[in-house]
Amino acid sequence: TQDVNAAQLADGWAWHYESIAKRQQTDHGYAYYRCLQQSAQSGRVGLWRNAKAQAPWQYRKQQHNG
Repeated sequence: TQDVNAAQLADGWAWHYESIAKRQQTDHGYAYYRCLQQSAQSGRVGLWRNAKAQAPWQYRKQQHNG
């Protein structure tokens, strides 16, 4: 079985929703996903190639306040 969420994070095509994950993931799962995202960020892969990539929650807030 493949963890599609982990694959998306590792490839840089998803954000780890830390605020939700803290409540729903185990400590191990949270640390694993966070590490995958940090690795993608430092490697500048996927969406992390764009220095101005906007997180979904930032976009929604901007639309709500706009």
